Amino acid sequence: MAVVWPRPQRLLPPKLVEALEHVQAGRVEQALKLVASRRAEDALTADAAHLVRGLAAHESGDHARAMSQLRPLLRSNDEAIAMAATLASVELRLQARGFTSVLPWLRRARRHATDEAVALTLDCEHARVVLLRRGVLDAAEVQRLQERLRRTHPAAVHASLHLLTAERALFAGDLAEAAQAERRARPYVTSARLAVLRRRHEELDRLLNGSPVADVEDWERPRRPLTRAAMAELESEPWRLWIDRRYRRVRHRPNAQTPFQTLHLAEARRAWSILDVVLDEPRRRLGWGRAADLLALSDAAAARRRGERLVELFESIGAGSSLDITHASCGVIEKRFVVVHGVEALPQIQGRAMAALAERPGTSAQRLAQRLDVRSRTLVRHLAALRKRGWVRLVGGGRDARYHVI
Repeated sequence: MAVVWPRPQRLLPPKLVEALEHVQAGRVEQALKLVASRRAEDALTADAAHLVRGLAAHESGDHARAMSQLRPLLRSNDEAIAMAATLASVELRLQARGFTSVLPWLRRARRHATDEAVALTLDCEHARVVLLRRGVLDAAEVQRLQERLRRTHPAAVHASLHLLTAERALFAGDLAEAAQAERRARPYVTSARLAVLRRRHEELDRLLNGSPVADVEDWERPRRPLTRAAMAELESEPWRLWIDRRYRRVRHRPNAQTPFQTLHLAEARRAWSILDVVLDEPRRRLGWGRAADLLALSDAAAARRRGERLVELFESIGAGSSLDITHASCGVIEKRFVVVHGVEALPQIQGRAMAALAERPGTSAQRLAQRLDVRSRTLVRHLAALRKRGWVRLVGGGRDARYHVI
């Protein structure tokens, strides 16, 4: 028996059901062969055949043909066909970064949904559109969706909700929750046999478990490359000071049971410059004269003033004792530390952009260019390079386009 969900409510010929299974799994050629002889005037099977052809065009990248086949099905009396057409049409519009038109489609399908599994899936998709449009999604909303999930719901429903949970956590910077939700989604994605869910999961898996995104050292192990999933595991260990050089961000906590405090140094460029050169030293200690030479300062006193400012900023998050400032040198003395380095040297504009976005996620390119005092066109080109590497994500579209670091 073919695995099709959602399954049309009426009785369909076995070949048409099989065609739906093939096209949902991404097997376009097999699906089209099975519907090749279906006539458009057949009232009993025409809409199901149109759905197969529309989904096939979607999978083949023929978006115009896909929309022409799927658009009439958005108002289908068959709840399953309307849902499948709606979700596919939403995906097409999201690929074109069109967010405004899809919400009415989802609301219409939701109003006519009588099955709880269908309703929950549509609500998950609505929440995903909000996330991709705004870059943020209330964790309480995801929790409410999770409370509606039942073990008896189809695998596709479980997969959709777990993928949404992982995507929200990734935008929020919670790598541990993102990695956990991605692992929960994996078996359901496999069981659902839906190409669209498989692609979403592959993208998440690439971001979390693909190529290393940073070189990391800690109090127990030397510097080594880590993926985001591996960094999520490290975040659960009992560190006290976490310095992320990619984002010019410092996190501190007195012990593993207390919440950490975050210090952003994107704007405090002079104070950060001292910490940056200190971290390059094997023993994480640097004399003021040497620091002045590295930073091209007039004398050691100028370097020391920057170090004193750095201590003030560290004290604002309770991390003042992690630094040691003497008349001769500056050093990081915290015993339980984590230092995150970039896997490659970045142009100065890209490094500053990532630090600024880490402090203020969801900033537009225009506002970011004003903060960094660079031309908008130049910055957009650098942001495109960071997006290509998978370090920055774009949310929204048009004038509402904004950026987040991952």
